[in-house]
Amino acid sequence: MTKPDPSASDLPPGLMRPQPTINHQPCLFRVTLAEALTKLSVSADDLRRWHGRGWLSFDENMDEALDEFDDPKSFEIQIVRDVVRSGLSDVQIESLLAKLPKPFAFNPERLAFSFRHGWVYVEPPVEIPEPSEVIEEHLDEWMAQCDEETLEELREKVTNSLKTCVVKGMIP
Repeated sequence: MTKPDPSASDLPPGLMRPQPTINHQPCLFRVTLAEALTKLSVSADDLRRWHGRGWLSFDENMDEALDEFDDPKSFEIQIVRDVVRSGLSDVQIESLLAKLPKPFAFNPERLAFSFRHGWVYVEPPVEIPEPSEVIEEHLDEWMAQCDEETLEELREKVTNSLKTCVVKGMIP
């Protein structure tokens, strides 16, 4: 039996295949790689070892400036750090990381490994519009599709709501 190609399979809603960040917008707040490693609880030895194994796309240059927030190299370090500290053997780590597109410039907060789907990236949450915006945008179209009984029910609800507003003093 042939195994289906996970890259061609449909993913559940909200998940997509990870693609490295290619258009990184630099930030005004910069830190050295040494400072970033301290914040990430990673040593220069770790970095050298991971780069030597091919798990990182860059070598340690402790004076190199990174963006303090959302730097792709920082993301890469976090992803490798988290996989390495999972308790897997080096062979298992290599196998797992080999399935992830390089460089590992993904927001680690949105990257996950699914035993069913492999590496997946959680799509950003959909911004939920304000109910009043949705109503205003679609009310006329919706009312044009309603039958007389539905419109009468709607008129009754609106009338009752207006009476409630008058009683509460919201409408003079």
